[in-house]
Order: sequence, then C-alpha cells, then structure tokens
Amino acid sequence: MFTSLRNRWPFFLLLACSVEFAQMPGPRTHDRGSVRGVVVSADGSEPLRKATVTLCDASNPQECSGAVTDVTGQFEITGVDPGRYILTAACNGYVEQPYGQRSVNGAGVVLRLAPGQSLSGLTIKLLTGAVITGNVYDEAGLPMAGVLVAELRPVYNWGERQLRVGAVATTNDLGEYRIWGLNPGPHFVLAEPAPPPIGVRTDLHYLPTFHPGELDAVHAVPVVARLSDQLSGIVIDMQPARGVGVSGRLYGGGQNPQVFLLQRDISALGDLVPPLPARVQNNDFEFANVAPGAYYLYATAEDSRGGRMLARQPLQVAATGFTRFDLTLQRLTELTGNVIVEGAEKVDTRWEVSFVPRNGRMILGEPPDTRTGPGGDFTLHAFSPGDYLIRVENLADDWYLKAARLDGSDVLGSGWSTEVFPYPQHLDLLVSPNGATVDGYVTRGQKTCPGATVVLVPNPPRRGEQQLYKATSTDDDGRFLIQGAAPGDYKVFAWESVEDGAYRNAEFLEPFETRGQGTHLQERSHASVNLDLIPTTDAVP
Repeated sequence: MFTSLRNRWPFFLLLACSVEFAQMPGPRTHDRGSVRGVVVSADGSEPLRKATVTLCDASNPQECSGAVTDVTGQFEITGVDPGRYILTAACNGYVEQPYGQRSVNGAGVVLRLAPGQSLSGLTIKLLTGAVITGNVYDEAGLPMAGVLVAELRPVYNWGERQLRVGAVATTNDLGEYRIWGLNPGPHFVLAEPAPPPIGVRTDLHYLPTFHPGELDAVHAVPVVARLSDQLSGIVIDMQPARGVGVSGRLYGGGQNPQVFLLQRDISALGDLVPPLPARVQNNDFEFANVAPGAYYLYATAEDSRGGRMLARQPLQVAATGFTRFDLTLQRLTELTGNVIVEGAEKVDTRWEVSFVPRNGRMILGEPPDTRTGPGGDFTLHAFSPGDYLIRVENLADDWYLKAARLDGSDVLGSGWSTEVFPYPQHLDLLVSPNGATVDGYVTRGQKTCPGATVVLVPNPPRRGEQQLYKATSTDDDGRFLIQGAAPGDYKVFAWESVEDGAYRNAEFLEPFETRGQGTHLQERSHASVNLDLIPTTDAVP
C-alpha cells in the first residue's frame, strides 16, 4: 500500500486487524545465527555503500530483519533464528534484487540456517536500473512546473492484470522530469497536474494524463525499458477541461457530514489523484468546479452513538450542464469475530486477520478499532464498501485457514462483499495445524536448479480460491519446501523466471498446464515431487 502523494489523505487504507495471543517462547539465544556479505554493482567493480539489505522469512515475508552496508559494501545481520530466508538488497539507482537471482523476474535462492549457524561470503550484485526522462506541456506547448509524474507498471493482483504506481517525480520550471532505477519491461507514465494556488478559482482543469496525451491507460503508449536504458523525450501533452457543478442532498441523518468525489477510472492507481471535497451545509453539498469524467461519490458522517455512517454511488459528470445526485447514509455496524483452533481449546501464538481488497484498490474508510480477548475474539469497526479476501497471517508453518463463516455462510473461497447494507455481524475463522507438506527438487537435464520459482496451484474448479495457492523458491541444492497446504488436488509448477502472481491468472497458466506435476494432498500428508524446470525462453507474456 502506498499513501497519497500530495496530502497523505487519511481515509485510504488496507483493512486489517491484529489478533494477539501470548507469544510462544522464542529460540534460545545461542541458537541464533548471522548472515554476512557484500553488495556490489553488477560487474563487481564497485561496492555499494548505504544499500539496504533485508532478510525475510521465506514462509512469512512480513517477518524481516535487515542492515545497511558500510563504505566497503559489507553488511551483517545478527540474531537470526533458525529457518528458511530470502535475502534482498536495494540501492538508489539500482534494481532491487534477491540473493541468487539468475534472471529478470527470477526468484532468489532460499537460505537455510541451522541453529547457531553463520552464513558468510554472500555477494549480491545489483543491476543498474533504467531511466526515463521527458517533459510535460500544456495545450499551448508551454512547460508545466510542479506536475507529479508517476511510473506505473502492469502487475498481477489476485490473478487480475492491473497498474501499480512505482517511482514518482516532479517537473521543474522547464517542465522536465526524471525517473530512475526502473526494472526492465513496459512502463506507463502518468502526469497529475498541481492544483491551483490557494485562493485562485478557475473553471479549467487539467486531468491526469498518460503519455503521450491519453486520459486512460487503454490508449496510453507504454515505454519499454531494458536494464541501464536511458530513455529520453517521453513527452506528455496535457489538455484542459472546463469544470461543471455537482450538487445534492444527504439523507439518513448523521452529524458532521463530509462528501468527496474520487475519480473512478483511475481508482485502481490508489490515491495518486486525491479526492475532491465538497462544501456541505445543512446536509446539502456542492462541488463548484468538477472536471468531466467518471467518479465515485462518497459521504461519511457520525451517528448519534458515535458510530460511522457511509454512502457510496458511482457518478458520471457530463461535460455540459449541472449534475445533481442525492445520497442516503447508512450506519456501519461492527464486525465481531473469533479465531478457533481445530483440536485445541487454547493455543499460545500470535497471528493477524486481514481483509484484503480483491481488486487491489485503496478504498474509503478509517483504521478499524480492534480489540483482542481470550479465545481469539476480535472486533472490527466501520468497514468500507468493497470486495475482500479473508486471510490469516503469521500462522505456523504447518497451519492453514480451514474455514471462514460469516453469519453462518461460507466465505472462505468467495471472500466478502460489503456493497450491501446492513453488513454481517459475526465471522468465525477455523485454523488447523494439520496442513500438508510438498517438497522435492527442480532439475533441468541432469542439473538441479537453484532460484527457481515453485508454485502449488489448485486444480479446477478451485482456482478462484486464492488462499490455496502456495509459492516458494529453491535453495542452492535445487530443493523446495511448501508447508501448510490445504487438502485437495493440485498441480506443482517450476519456472526459471515468472512474474509474481502471474500463475493465478487462467490465461497465463493455460499454455503450461501439461508442464505441471499433479498431486493429491490430505491433512498431515507429505508428497515428494520432482519437477522439470520451465525455462525463461518458454515463458508466455
């Protein structure tokens, strides 16, 4: 998640609730080890000072520790518990890379630390990123200063292709911008004009515009970069649009109402474009100058008991005329929940219950008020409209989420839609310590393959159940280990290089169906699978 580029607008969030229990005793101090190495440029000629090195648990990427390199490019991470890890380095002007990566989009090698072991002599070679430079001009061909220019790259989010904002720059007095440290591949360049100075009113607006001068990503021209490319002359021509009025009235009661317009066509870009606030008086609201386009109209208020009320409707603002739209506020009820451990009355551990937007968009809301209690009880307040997937993080390696029932209805595979009022009241989550294990080797010919990406993919018709997918990478011996898999029928694939999350997309996966190895898993079962590598040359974009 990223926050607003201009004003860090506080209403965007990724809804999550942490459910904490008594922490299990950690490994003994003398069981902890260390990781040492050096970060250098790709040709090995230059040690990279002040590079950030991160060591993350291979099974739980949120659990990380790290260090910063010294003047000789050296780093040391101490106090490392036994386990399996991915080591990653990042440095200004270079492409972030995991240790052991052997190709673009390739995975890093999994590092295995035994109790008390110290790994040393590790070298991470960073590639120089591509650079994109250009200018932003208005309709008269004059340079525009203070324009935010963002680089967006196509990514897979829960199997859907979307754009994600990466690097951001601001134009200078000549309308020039420079974006650096980019990965190879296609990049879309989007310009967001600066708002007029405070106190200056105008009915002309510049809409967010993609290179070379398009208002939507469908017609935008991507800039295709290779490593170390210096791509110049990427021009964006902005066109003004005349603003129109939008007004309406709020119904349903509520105190201290606020009303916003958020552009709908680019809302998948998160809060790159901040929402437009309305003037609200006696439940009547008005926007004086709104650029034509598709929006979501939001309203929030407080009810008499201090709870939140919310309304959301799509709205199309025409280029001419005055748009009127009324909204009815609905009270947001709280959601209570309980995490139940199969086969146990009480477990000393810690995890996090997360509600992840299915479409990847940042949505309107406020940080939930969470409460923890004995037995895994939790409470979330004020969910915002959207479609959510339910996940339980920080489970032990062999554990998995077995069931999720919302007011008695199964939502484990389908997720939860909050578009319909009133919201459900109670969520029961069942976690099981009886997950299955899959291990094996990845080979190409007679050789094992370190750094290959191995993915456990559910068989149809369960491919829409996102919690069933498991991904890891092979270690220096070409061995992989997947734990905490739910029972069912799967195929296991091994790619030399694959874009993160692409395997969740049916169109991407179709050409590889015959390259996967089938396996049937039961609770606590163990399957060993040896896989043939799918080389980069066979990859389908």
